[in-house]
Amino acid sequence: MQALPYVAASVIFFVALVFLFAPVSLEFDTVKKSLRVGWMGVDLGIRLDRRKTQRPKTEPESKKKSYARAIGLYLFEESDLIFELIRKARRPLMRMMQSVSLRNIEGSFSTPDPLWNGVLYGICSNLPLENVHLATNFKDINYVKGELQLYPYKIVETAVPLLIGLPYRRIIRAFLSIRKSADG
Repeated sequence: MQALPYVAASVIFFVALVFLFAPVSLEFDTVKKSLRVGWMGVDLGIRLDRRKTQRPKTEPESKKKSYARAIGLYLFEESDLIFELIRKARRPLMRMMQSVSLRNIEGSFSTPDPLWNGVLYGICSNLPLENVHLATNFKDINYVKGELQLYPYKIVETAVPLLIGLPYRRIIRAFLSIRKSADG
């Protein structure tokens, strides 16, 4: 009877470990406009071709401009906060990007300008990535499809130290200052 809590805690811990170490698979296809997420044998497919209805504008244009101006002024005045955030987030974000494995990425791109198609062809033909096949065409066909795989434990182990070390007080003060200067 006394061992029951320890058994339950052990089972919960084991299940949590399995969930963290099981790879997550993301498949996307812009031709079919679909996204599929697979994790531990469970697949969730999402169609992305939903038509958006026109909503009436809720915020006037002048208010949007005042927020943009307030953000720009704050970024100019308090650039040390931005540099600190970039400095702290650069390495963890790069580690997270390295933990994603690309599998069978295929795409074709086109622009209306033949010059830019040539530049795009030069870039796509010299990519040294395995399992990534990108091409340029002059037929105005654009699509990307492929699969990504990532491990949640790698994301968690890099995100937790980043989130613990962020200067939250300064970030909150920045948002409040931006909001105050935009409204006032």
